[in-house]
Amino acid sequence: MHTKIIDPKNSSNKAIYDNKGSSARAINYMNKENADKNIGIFFNEKEDNILHDEVIKKIDSNVNGLKEDESKFDSIVVSPSNEELLHIGNDQIKLKEFVCEVMKNYSNNFNSKQKNYQKKEPVILLDFGSAKYKFDQENKESFFVKFKDSKNVERYIWGIDLKRTMENSNVVKGDKVHIDHLGQSQVKVMVKEKQADGRFIEREKTVLRNEWEVVTDDYRKQVPLKIKDTPKMEAPELVWYAAIHNTREYELKDEKISLRITDLKKQGLSKLDIFKEVKKDMFLLKYKPTQRDIEYFYDNGPVMSGEIKPGDNRHIHIIVSRRDKEMKRTLNNSNRNSFNRVEFFERNSESFNMSFNFTKSQHTLFDKRWKMFQHRIDHMNLKYAFPSGYLDSKKLFNVYADQRYHDNFSKNFWKLENGFKKGTVPADPIAFVALGSNRIPFEKENNVSLADMMGSMKSLGGAMGEGGDQEITLLLNKLRRRRNQRSQDQGRNK
Repeated sequence: MHTKIIDPKNSSNKAIYDNKGSSARAINYMNKENADKNIGIFFNEKEDNILHDEVIKKIDSNVNGLKEDESKFDSIVVSPSNEELLHIGNDQIKLKEFVCEVMKNYSNNFNSKQKNYQKKEPVILLDFGSAKYKFDQENKESFFVKFKDSKNVERYIWGIDLKRTMENSNVVKGDKVHIDHLGQSQVKVMVKEKQADGRFIEREKTVLRNEWEVVTDDYRKQVPLKIKDTPKMEAPELVWYAAIHNTREYELKDEKISLRITDLKKQGLSKLDIFKEVKKDMFLLKYKPTQRDIEYFYDNGPVMSGEIKPGDNRHIHIIVSRRDKEMKRTLNNSNRNSFNRVEFFERNSESFNMSFNFTKSQHTLFDKRWKMFQHRIDHMNLKYAFPSGYLDSKKLFNVYADQRYHDNFSKNFWKLENGFKKGTVPADPIAFVALGSNRIPFEKENNVSLADMMGSMKSLGGAMGEGGDQEITLLLNKLRRRRNQRSQDQGRNK
């Protein structure tokens, strides 16, 4: 089971999935298999056979409270595997029932993340008070709490709602305290709105208020923290529609990959060596076809862009509004504090297994997730220079196998990637992924020279075949320009 929340910025179909305006393009694409028929193929948890014009109207009108430049909807694609499709047979009703379960998982995921507050260490309160956000005079007025954590690092928490909590607490500077975010609650406030004629009128508005608790360590030892349960959303509060697609088409990038495989095959390379070469091509094309597609290209030769893919390719496109039905709450699945994407994806697989009594081994799921990390490791080895020359995927796999499915591996790997993007690097990347930034900190600056980069990437250019050296040169020039720009920026800031 593969679930994907489409990011319009990184999609090959940016114009279709652009979600800052009308949903018409995305919904017309969802309706493409039905374009010449005047029948409704859309459905949700309550209705079936809904016309696409009605879907556009519902999504586009459910935007009150969103600014012009904010996202209005999200697009989700759910793709069952061949084994899963074979298990349920040609039963569209089962697929539709499953999609309803997917959207229940989607709604229940918001604010469902449970934190283990009891294991948090106390911190030393250093200072607190009102100030411009991050002490920048151009920012709005806010409230800060400054503290020293258990690793002796000074940190800040910002939030206007902290002011009320600190005023009502009995803590003073120097105390050992626990600072806990209990969630959010809805409150009604009166706001003034300017009318077209210049007059101001008051109206009631529902807003979200952050709830905090700040207590001394001694108090916490006597009175355990009671976490306020944030009410989970139920599926009926969502505005969503789905359509089942029965076919997939090859893209131009599939055509290029298939031609490349055919060419390498003519050169007499082994199947394993061909696949290794193709992985490098996939990085340059910023495209990753499925393993099934790659096997098909190897066995059957090149394909043409627009050609229908063979086999059972049923999948589901879903469009969901960024606002709930009452248009009181914005549903942002990109916010890590309120939505856990990994949990959502895995929950969908579990829902399919439970709904249709389908059994899939944990080993298969484990391997599938590792393939994703392997692709990112290959990408980083081509793009960045490491102190040891390259990021050893075998050592990383051992860490991954030891931690099996633990979120810490994903979080630390993500931090490692972002660290390199910012020009910082831990002395031991493997240990960093295994132990995290608390144990293996980043160095202040990545001092690996461009000469070192060229040395570590020279062999990659030769291994990429015709045009490989040219691609590596272009990539190194891009890295050189980034470094020069960063140096200029640092010079201007001094």
